[in-house]
Amino acid sequence: MFSKKNNNDLIKSSDAKIVPSLNLISEGTTVNGNISSGHGIRISGRVVGTVDVKGKCILTTSAVIEGDLIAQDADVSGVITGELIIANRLSLRQASRISGNIRTKVLNVEEGATFEGSCTMSAEPKQKYQNISEFNIRQIAQSKTSK
Repeated sequence: MFSKKNNNDLIKSSDAKIVPSLNLISEGTTVNGNISSGHGIRISGRVVGTVDVKGKCILTTSAVIEGDLIAQDADVSGVITGELIIANRLSLRQASRISGNIRTKVLNVEEGATFEGSCTMSAEPKQKYQNISEFNIRQIAQSKTSK
């Protein structure tokens, strides 16, 4: 009925697989300032500033970014007013509203999505921004103020 547990059944913390965490900004939350993340992020709230993500950025229908989005991949259902620099794949869902220029390798646009700006598609974003932390965010800000 009762048995002694075998210590071999226990998982040592050093043996456990490390799963990258997902950062969350929930609906009703406003972040004033830049966000930099080494992992993915899911945004349902509002961000006023640049979002720089080394993983995938997911924007829900309630998400608003007033600033630039820099990411490896992005799945957008919300509103972005700013430049999008996506190294791999950008998906604009039906509810997405984009006002700004896009640079990406692959662009998927669902019927109903709106986009005002120019779009450049090439392998350049991945090569140029493979190490996204090296990207100079000030360069974007300066180009906007010089217009």
